[in-house]
Amino acid sequence: MLVHLIFIQGASIYLDDSAVDLVTRLCIVSVGIWWFGWSIWTLKTVPEPEIENNLQNESFSKIILSAFSRLRQTFSEIRKFKYLFTFLIAFYIFNDGVQTVLSVAGAYGADVLGVQLIFNMITILIIQFVAAPGSILFGWLADKYGTKEALVIALTGWIIIIVFVLGFAPLKLTNDKDYDYQFAFDSNSNNYELISSIEFSSTEENIDVINWEEKFHKLQGQKYLKKN
Repeated sequence: MLVHLIFIQGASIYLDDSAVDLVTRLCIVSVGIWWFGWSIWTLKTVPEPEIENNLQNESFSKIILSAFSRLRQTFSEIRKFKYLFTFLIAFYIFNDGVQTVLSVAGAYGADVLGVQLIFNMITILIIQFVAAPGSILFGWLADKYGTKEALVIALTGWIIIIVFVLGFAPLKLTNDKDYDYQFAFDSNSNNYELISSIEFSSTEENIDVINWEEKFHKLQGQKYLKKN
């Protein structure tokens, strides 16, 4: 990812937008090649344990029946592992939430918060370096206070962060009065009229803004009409 970040940043400085888009797409392709290559290497080099009751030479129907039979046997033995079954249900729920956040975080930052691609990549890169010491920390918490307590702390942190991030999401304006600037079209003069604007302070710190409001913003409707 660091290499991709360097390539995209360099392309954004020295190349045009179309070239940056091409470099970004090539980086995504390289990620697929990277994972595909290491997957092939893993499958070829990591030894597999011997399988009891190998069904390789059995018919397809027998394999399906055997799979459902083992599934039924597993469910029949769940009552012997009550706490493990409860944890399994909880794991599916919170893990699905975590995976959802990881999947949509980049798109949420870009589409909802308006974060640029380069900052998105930097954030994700920083997370990779935080993950390693974070796993060590929660391993220590699990050893000292227990696995359940460490898991509750981690999920509480996830909830706080997610709620905090959602607070940055801009709300969609549904009423015309919610907009700072409001224009109305005057059919008699065939022009736009500014009917509402921001009330600026009259202090010297905002003198430039006040001058802009008095001299220019009333003409924006006319300029817009002339351009169109």
